[in-house]
Amino acid sequence: MSDRPLPTKALRPVVRALPTENQSEVEAALDHAGRGKLDAFHAWNRPGTLGRLAGRLPGRGRRAEQPGT
Repeated sequence: MSDRPLPTKALRPVVRALPTENQSEVEAALDHAGRGKLDAFHAWNRPGTLGRLAGRLPGRGRRAEQPGT
């Protein structure tokens, strides 16, 4: 069993799947609420180590075009 709390396991994938417009609205509301809530949200929502490393790899997710296809 994972040691992460249920809200993290359940909510993080949902938040990351939000359209950019909706995520911007969430961030604006947290910024308006103040007291470091936006910073805490960014820290909570940042990708894990493997996700950050994979995002830096060139050509990630793209297949090389095969000649003649």
